[in-house]
Amino acid sequence: MPREPKSKDKKIWQDYFKKFQQRFIHNERAFMLYRTTSFEQKSIKKVNNEYKYLLENELIILSKAEEKYFRLFKEPYKTSQQIKNEKFQYWIPYLTRVDFVNMGAYMGNDVSLILMDNRYLVIEGRLDKDYKVIKAISKQKLIKSLINLEIGYWSEVYHSSEAIVEDGSSWILKFKCIKNKKYKEFVFYGDNCYPYNFDDFAQIAYIKDFVY
Repeated sequence: MPREPKSKDKKIWQDYFKKFQQRFIHNERAFMLYRTTSFEQKSIKKVNNEYKYLLENELIILSKAEEKYFRLFKEPYKTSQQIKNEKFQYWIPYLTRVDFVNMGAYMGNDVSLILMDNRYLVIEGRLDKDYKVIKAISKQKLIKSLINLEIGYWSEVYHSSEAIVEDGSSWILKFKCIKNKKYKEFVFYGDNCYPYNFDDFAQIAYIKDFVY
Protein backbone atom coordinates (compact mmCIF):
# COMPACT_ATOMS: atom_id res chain seq x y z
CA MET A 1 0.00 0.00 0.00
CA PRO A 2 1.44 3.46 -0.86
CA ARG A 3 2.07 5.68 2.13
CA GLU A 4 -0.13 8.71 2.58
CA PRO A 5 1.87 11.91 1.88
CA LYS A 6 2.88 14.28 4.67
CA SER A 7 3.46 16.99 2.08
CA LYS A 8 1.06 19.80 1.17
CA ASP A 9 2.12 19.68 -2.47
CA LYS A 10 -0.86 18.92 -4.73
CA LYS A 11 1.19 16.99 -7.32
CA ILE A 12 2.61 14.67 -4.65
CA TRP A 13 -0.92 13.93 -3.47
CA GLN A 14 -2.13 13.27 -7.01
CA ASP A 15 0.79 10.89 -7.57
CA TYR A 16 -0.24 9.11 -4.37
CA PHE A 17 -3.77 8.59 -5.69
CA LYS A 18 -2.36 7.26 -8.98
CA LYS A 19 -0.29 4.71 -7.04
CA PHE A 20 -3.42 3.80 -5.10
CA GLN A 21 -5.23 3.21 -8.38
CA GLN A 22 -2.41 0.95 -9.58
CA ARG A 23 -2.77 -1.02 -6.35
CA PHE A 24 -6.48 -1.55 -7.02
CA ILE A 25 -5.68 -2.86 -10.50
CA HIS A 26 -2.94 -5.20 -9.18
CA ASN A 27 -5.24 -6.65 -6.51
CA GLU A 28 -8.07 -7.21 -8.97
CA ARG A 29 -5.79 -9.04 -11.39
CA ALA A 30 -4.64 -11.28 -8.55
CA PHE A 31 -8.30 -11.90 -7.62
CA MET A 32 -9.12 -12.87 -11.22
CA LEU A 33 -6.23 -15.35 -11.32
CA TYR A 34 -7.21 -17.07 -8.07
CA ARG A 35 -10.92 -16.95 -8.94
CA THR A 36 -10.38 -18.46 -12.41
CA THR A 37 -8.41 -21.36 -10.99
CA SER A 38 -10.84 -22.04 -8.11
CA PHE A 39 -13.46 -24.65 -8.97
CA GLU A 40 -14.85 -25.83 -5.65
CA GLN A 41 -17.54 -23.71 -4.00
CA LYS A 42 -15.53 -23.54 -0.77
CA SER A 43 -12.46 -22.18 -2.57
CA ILE A 44 -14.52 -19.72 -4.60
CA LYS A 45 -16.22 -18.37 -1.49
CA LYS A 46 -12.87 -17.96 0.27
CA VAL A 47 -11.35 -16.03 -2.65
CA ASN A 48 -14.42 -13.79 -2.93
CA ASN A 49 -14.53 -13.03 0.80
CA GLU A 50 -10.80 -12.28 1.02
CA TYR A 51 -10.97 -9.90 -1.94
CA LYS A 52 -14.12 -8.23 -0.59
CA TYR A 53 -12.45 -7.68 2.79
CA LEU A 54 -9.32 -6.25 1.14
CA LEU A 55 -11.36 -3.97 -1.13
CA GLU A 56 -13.51 -2.63 1.70
CA ASN A 57 -10.45 -1.77 3.80
CA GLU A 58 -8.70 -0.07 0.89
CA LEU A 59 -11.80 2.01 0.15
CA ILE A 60 -11.85 3.19 3.78
CA ILE A 61 -8.20 4.29 3.51
CA LEU A 62 -8.92 5.98 0.19
CA SER A 63 -11.94 7.81 1.61
CA LYS A 64 -9.88 9.22 4.51
CA ALA A 65 -7.16 10.34 2.10
CA GLU A 66 -9.73 12.08 -0.09
CA GLU A 67 -11.05 13.98 2.94
CA LYS A 68 -7.55 15.24 3.73
CA TYR A 69 -7.01 16.20 0.09
CA PHE A 70 -10.23 18.22 0.13
CA ARG A 71 -9.24 20.00 3.35
CA LEU A 72 -5.84 20.88 1.91
CA PHE A 73 -6.82 22.00 -1.58
CA LYS A 74 -10.56 22.80 -1.28
CA GLU A 75 -11.43 20.54 -4.20
CA PRO A 76 -12.38 16.87 -4.51
CA TYR A 77 -10.20 14.20 -6.04
CA LYS A 78 -11.82 11.15 -7.63
CA THR A 79 -10.18 8.04 -9.01
CA SER A 80 -11.13 6.76 -12.45
CA GLN A 81 -13.00 3.91 -10.70
CA GLN A 82 -15.11 6.38 -8.75
CA ILE A 83 -15.90 8.39 -11.88
CA LYS A 84 -16.90 5.19 -13.69
CA ASN A 85 -19.14 4.11 -10.82
CA GLU A 86 -20.81 7.53 -10.62
CA LYS A 87 -21.62 7.31 -14.32
CA PHE A 88 -23.24 3.89 -13.82
CA GLN A 89 -25.18 5.13 -10.78
CA TYR A 90 -26.38 8.13 -12.77
CA TRP A 91 -27.73 6.03 -15.64
CA ILE A 92 -29.21 3.10 -13.72
CA PRO A 93 -32.55 4.86 -12.86
CA TYR A 94 -33.12 5.03 -16.64
CA LEU A 95 -32.63 1.28 -17.05
CA THR A 96 -34.94 -0.29 -19.64
CA ARG A 97 -33.46 -3.76 -20.02
CA VAL A 98 -30.92 -6.19 -18.56
CA ASP A 99 -29.65 -9.21 -20.50
CA PHE A 100 -27.54 -12.00 -19.06
CA VAL A 101 -26.31 -14.90 -21.20
CA ASN A 102 -24.37 -17.81 -19.72
CA MET A 103 -22.58 -20.18 -22.09
CA GLY A 104 -21.24 -23.29 -20.41
CA ALA A 105 -19.53 -26.35 -21.85
CA TYR A 106 -22.67 -28.47 -21.50
CA MET A 107 -25.40 -25.90 -21.02
CA GLY A 108 -26.64 -22.48 -21.95
CA ASN A 109 -29.28 -20.23 -20.51
CA ASP A 110 -30.17 -16.58 -20.42
CA VAL A 111 -32.22 -14.21 -18.30
CA SER A 112 -33.66 -10.85 -19.33
CA LEU A 113 -35.26 -8.13 -17.23
CA ILE A 114 -37.53 -5.99 -19.38
CA LEU A 115 -39.23 -2.83 -18.15
CA MET A 116 -43.02 -2.97 -18.56
CA ASP A 117 -44.96 -0.05 -17.07
CA ASN A 118 -43.42 0.34 -13.60
CA ARG A 119 -42.01 -3.14 -13.13
CA TYR A 120 -39.44 -5.45 -14.66
CA LEU A 121 -40.51 -8.81 -16.04
CA VAL A 122 -37.87 -11.49 -15.47
CA ILE A 123 -37.81 -13.73 -18.53
CA GLU A 124 -35.82 -16.95 -18.47
CA GLY A 125 -34.73 -18.95 -21.49
CA ARG A 126 -32.89 -22.24 -21.98
CA LEU A 127 -31.55 -24.15 -24.93
CA ASP A 128 -34.06 -26.96 -24.53
CA LYS A 129 -37.09 -24.90 -23.38
CA ASP A 130 -39.22 -21.94 -24.42
CA TYR A 131 -38.87 -18.54 -22.82
CA LYS A 132 -41.07 -17.92 -19.80
CA VAL A 133 -41.76 -15.16 -17.29
CA ILE A 134 -40.55 -16.31 -13.88
CA LYS A 135 -40.92 -13.14 -11.81
CA ALA A 136 -41.98 -9.50 -11.75
CA ILE A 137 -39.90 -6.93 -9.82
CA SER A 138 -40.94 -3.37 -9.00
CA LYS A 139 -38.79 -0.75 -10.69
CA GLN A 140 -38.06 1.05 -7.42
CA LYS A 141 -36.88 -2.14 -5.70
CA LEU A 142 -34.64 -3.23 -8.57
CA ILE A 143 -33.00 0.17 -9.06
CA LYS A 144 -32.30 0.52 -5.33
CA SER A 145 -30.78 -2.97 -5.18
CA LEU A 146 -28.54 -2.34 -8.20
CA ILE A 147 -27.31 0.99 -6.83
CA ASN A 148 -26.37 -0.69 -3.52
CA LEU A 149 -24.21 -3.21 -5.42
CA GLU A 150 -22.10 -0.42 -6.97
CA ILE A 151 -21.68 -2.36 -10.19
CA GLY A 152 -19.87 0.60 -11.72
CA TYR A 153 -16.76 -0.55 -9.84
CA TRP A 154 -16.72 -3.81 -11.80
CA SER A 155 -14.18 -4.32 -14.57
CA GLU A 156 -15.55 -4.68 -18.08
CA VAL A 157 -13.82 -8.05 -18.53
CA TYR A 158 -13.30 -10.86 -15.99
CA HIS A 159 -10.72 -13.45 -16.95
CA SER A 160 -7.09 -14.17 -16.24
CA SER A 161 -4.56 -14.28 -19.06
CA GLU A 162 -2.32 -16.30 -16.73
CA ALA A 163 -4.79 -19.17 -16.33
CA ILE A 164 -6.00 -21.51 -19.07
CA VAL A 165 -9.20 -23.51 -18.49
CA GLU A 166 -10.33 -25.83 -21.28
CA ASP A 167 -13.73 -26.77 -19.87
CA GLY A 168 -15.55 -23.85 -18.32
CA SER A 169 -18.12 -21.18 -18.93
CA SER A 170 -18.29 -17.69 -20.33
CA TRP A 171 -20.95 -15.06 -19.82
CA ILE A 172 -22.03 -11.61 -20.94
CA LEU A 173 -24.17 -9.06 -19.08
CA LYS A 174 -25.68 -5.92 -20.62
CA PHE A 175 -27.49 -3.00 -19.00
CA LYS A 176 -29.43 -0.81 -21.47
CA CYS A 177 -30.57 2.65 -20.41
CA ILE A 178 -32.55 5.38 -22.17
CA LYS A 179 -32.94 8.97 -21.00
CA ASN A 180 -35.00 11.13 -23.31
CA LYS A 181 -33.29 10.49 -26.68
CA LYS A 182 -29.95 9.41 -25.22
CA TYR A 183 -29.00 5.73 -25.09
CA LYS A 184 -26.33 4.21 -22.85
CA GLU A 185 -25.18 0.60 -22.60
CA PHE A 186 -22.91 -1.00 -20.00
CA VAL A 187 -21.42 -4.38 -20.95
CA PHE A 188 -19.55 -6.86 -18.75
CA TYR A 189 -17.98 -10.11 -19.89
CA GLY A 190 -16.34 -13.02 -18.11
CA ASP A 191 -14.60 -16.31 -18.80
CA ASN A 192 -14.51 -18.72 -15.83
CA CYS A 193 -14.56 -15.71 -13.54
CA TYR A 194 -17.23 -13.44 -12.04
CA PRO A 195 -17.09 -10.24 -9.97
CA TYR A 196 -16.67 -11.01 -6.26
CA ASN A 197 -20.29 -10.00 -5.49
CA PHE A 198 -21.93 -11.44 -8.60
CA ASP A 199 -23.88 -13.90 -6.46
CA ASP A 200 -25.69 -10.90 -4.91
CA PHE A 201 -26.60 -9.65 -8.37
CA ALA A 202 -27.72 -13.15 -9.39
CA GLN A 203 -30.18 -13.25 -6.47
CA ILE A 204 -31.58 -9.84 -7.38
CA ALA A 205 -32.03 -10.78 -11.05
CA TYR A 206 -33.21 -14.35 -10.32
CA ILE A 207 -30.31 -15.87 -12.23
CA LYS A 208 -29.66 -19.48 -11.35
CA ASP A 209 -27.61 -22.42 -12.56
CA PHE A 210 -24.64 -20.27 -13.52
CA VAL A 211 -21.23 -21.85 -12.89
CA TYR A 212 -20.02 -19.78 -9.95
